Amino acid sequence: MCDGMSAFLRLVIFVAFNGLQALQITQLSVPRWIENGTQESVTLDCVYNFTYEDDHLVVKWFHNDDPKPIYQWIPELGSRLVSEKLQGRIDMNSSTTPSTNFTQYRSLRILKPTSQLSGKYSCHVTSFNGLDTAEKEMTVYAPAKFLRFNYTKTTSDKAKFGCEVDQVYPIPDIDVFQTSPGASEHTVITDKETEVFHQEYSYKVSVTYEVDDSELSPDGATRFDCFVSFPGTNYQRLSSINYYPECQSILEIDQSRNIITDI
Repeated sequence: MCDGMSAFLRLVIFVAFNGLQALQITQLSVPRWIENGTQESVTLDCVYNFTYEDDHLVVKWFHNDDPKPIYQWIPELGSRLVSEKLQGRIDMNSSTTPSTNFTQYRSLRILKPTSQLSGKYSCHVTSFNGLDTAEKEMTVYAPAKFLRFNYTKTTSDKAKFGCEVDQVYPIPDIDVFQTSPGASEHTVITDKETEVFHQEYSYKVSVTYEVDDSELSPDGATRFDCFVSFPGTNYQRLSSINYYPECQSILEIDQSRNIITDI
């Protein structure tokens, strides 16, 4: 019993002592959201502590679940490798500042990031003295090329509304609201159907719902809003329609707009 406890304590002390000495990533810097086509470059950095006992240091970056690294740097050999996926997309002249021989080329400076480079980025740092990994998500979002919001009368007292965005990435949130004449607050429409069509590095998303004129106020126009957004960003787009019950014509308020600010 005593021997077992003694062995356990020795193991705890050994792990604790070596944990203090082991190679460790202290900060992983990866931007969460970037708008497609707006940045000349973006830098992903992997900050780690090390000692001069960390022989044969190797820094690797991985993208998503690909087992092959997209970037590898071995300081002692002066070796740097870039995968085909990032050929021509990495600034090989970029280095960290200030730097040492063991930190100079740890970061990735990706040139003109696009939506296909969205995903999970993992940094792996290894040496004979330790190993550590860290990962973060980066999304390069593409605003919709257009937003189409309209309706079609299906019967004399019913209308089908449709809100559609195209060439957008990733799949955005699309919310639809209804505001009665003279009301200051809107109602969220939950009885809607959503269709998502996957395209190359983008999506087309369509939301439809039906309106019964008998359920609307006859005292003026009911406003319907289609609101598109990417949660976590300041990107928003809105389109609105003023709808008159039992009226065959359509009166639209041109309120489609992009609202994009720096995060």
